[in-house]
Amino acid sequence: MRNSRIRFSAAVAAIAVAGSSAAMSSTASAMAAPRTSTPSFQIVGTTSSYLTSLVAPSLTSQWAFGSAELNKPAPPVALQHTGTRWVQATMPAGANGGIVCAGASSPSNVWAFESLMFGPFGANTAAALHLSSGHWVIGHNFGSGLFVTGCNALSATNVWAFGSTGAGPAIGTWHLQGSTWTQTTSYPAASLGQASVVSPSNIWATGWDGVEGLLAHWNGSSWTADPSLLMALPKPSSSVNVQVQAVTAVSSANLWVEANVGRMDSHGTWHYAPQVEHWNGVQWSQVMASAFNYYLPVAVPDTHGGWWTAGYQASPPTSMTFLLHGSNGQWVKVPLPAAPAGDRLEVTDVVNVPGTNVAYAVADEISKTTGDGTGVMLKVTY
Repeated sequence: MRNSRIRFSAAVAAIAVAGSSAAMSSTASAMAAPRTSTPSFQIVGTTSSYLTSLVAPSLTSQWAFGSAELNKPAPPVALQHTGTRWVQATMPAGANGGIVCAGASSPSNVWAFESLMFGPFGANTAAALHLSSGHWVIGHNFGSGLFVTGCNALSATNVWAFGSTGAGPAIGTWHLQGSTWTQTTSYPAASLGQASVVSPSNIWATGWDGVEGLLAHWNGSSWTADPSLLMALPKPSSSVNVQVQAVTAVSSANLWVEANVGRMDSHGTWHYAPQVEHWNGVQWSQVMASAFNYYLPVAVPDTHGGWWTAGYQASPPTSMTFLLHGSNGQWVKVPLPAAPAGDRLEVTDVVNVPGTNVAYAVADEISKTTGDGTGVMLKVTY
C-alpha cells in the first residue's frame, strides 16, 4: 500500500494555483541535526525516457515508470528490473500518455496510471494500466478532459485513483472494488490529490475545493471533509493562498499534514513555504522546521520504523545531492551520485523494499544546455 510523496507536490500545486504565477521558496535545508551516512545511492540503470514513478514490492520485482518525452504528449514507459538490467516493457495500444503514478501491493498486482496532460483543454485522457500475467493491459479508461494526480493499490481488488482537470469540473475519485471501477462523486465536489492509507476503511486524502485546500476522510463507505485542519491554517484571501498538499496517516489520531502557504508581497509576487501540522486525536499543532517530524508528510516508511524523503524542494529546482533517511529521531543524509557540472538531478520517487534494508529511487538528470533528460535508476543498501 505505497504512497508516492516526492513527485506529488508539483501536481497538486498545479491544481491549486492554476492560472497563477506563484513562486515557491526553498526550505530543503531545515532538518534536525543531520549527519552524512556511509551508504550512498548507486546508479543501477539509465534510460533515455523521463521517470516519474517506481514500485519495488520485493527484492526480485521492481518497476520504473515515466514518459518518452518531457513537457509534451508522449507514450508511457515501463521498465522492469530483471535482476541484472532494466528492460523496457511493451505498453498496450491506446495508452498514449506518460505514467504519473504507480502502486503495487505485491509483485503480481502492479498498477500504473497514464495521463495525456497536454494539448487543448478537454483533450487530456487518463487510464489505469494493469500488469496481467506479465503483460500490461488497460484496466480502465477514465475518459477525456482530466489527469491523474495520485493512486493507492491496496490489493488486486481494491485500488484508488485521484485526479482533476486542473480547471473546470473535477474528475473526482475512482475506486476499483472487485473488478469494477466506480466514480465517487458524493463528496467532495472537488479534487482529491493524494491519499495515505491506514486501512481499507481508514484513508486520508488532501485536495482542493476551488477556493482552499482540504483534508478528507474515507470511512469505508463515503468521503467526508475534516474541517478542523482549516482552523489551524491561515485563512485564504486575495493575498493568502493555502494548498493542502501532503498527508501521512499513521492512525486516525496521528496525522501529519503539509500545507503550502503562499503570501503575496507588496510587489504582487507570491512566496510559498510549507506549514506542517500534526493531529494527535484531540487538536492540531504546528510542527517547527527544527523538529524531526517536520518531514513526515512527504516521507515514505522504510518498513523498519524509519522514513525516506527528499524534503521540501526549491522552485526553480536545484540539483539534489542527497536523500534523507530518518530513524531514532534523526535525519541522515544519504548521498546521491553527482550530476555533471551545470546539470541537475531531480529525484521523482523513492521506495523501500518491504522488510529489507534496500531502497530504490528514480530520478531525471536534466541537461543545463539542452533541457533534455536522462532517466536514472538508483539503489542503496543501508
